[in-house]
Amino acid sequence: MKLMDNDVFMVNPGKRVTVNGEVRAPGQFTVSFKSPTPIDDALVLAGGAKETAALQRVMLVRATLKQPILINLNERDEKGQLLKPVDVLDGDTISIQPLRCAVLGGVDKPGPVALTGNETLFDIVSAAGSSRGRLDEVVVIRSADVQAGTEKRETYNLEEAFTDLKSIPKVPVNDGDVVFVPPLDQSGGLWNAAQPMMSLIWMARSLFAF
Repeated sequence: MKLMDNDVFMVNPGKRVTVNGEVRAPGQFTVSFKSPTPIDDALVLAGGAKETAALQRVMLVRATLKQPILINLNERDEKGQLLKPVDVLDGDTISIQPLRCAVLGGVDKPGPVALTGNETLFDIVSAAGSSRGRLDEVVVIRSADVQAGTEKRETYNLEEAFTDLKSIPKVPVNDGDVVFVPPLDQSGGLWNAAQPMMSLIWMARSLFAF
């Protein structure tokens, strides 16, 4: 290519990537075209992830895709490389989601609940309010089962814990988990004889973009 007088020759130094969410310095950054770890590079430029970042549920948003790409930054080999590397294109957005679980059923405040990383099942149900639910059969569906769509659940009796505050089970609740408190009135809604588990799982998948 021959340049003429008054021509402007522009060199693109790399791919422009926006990083938002649970990072210390969100913004738009430039990542080298030759970088073998563009997502890690972008996170470093954004000041790193906060303690409340859900690194197993990072979403890469691309204008040409209808759905975001879900990336697990915790799955790495012995060299620290992502087991499932994802290329980054110019204009992509990397969204770092906050740690959270979902509380459904007979609670006063259903929906996503932000986590700090140390919450127990008792903490979550207490915060959501359980005046409309049964505490003798509280269900926990773990994140891995939500993602896989498997009908696996853990059941806990919290009735005594809420009565005398002495026998409080130390059941951890982690990012992506679903807590379901059966409503006192089970005549309809999500919890029914036909398909209780799959209704919860699919609702949870939509909440967490699994």
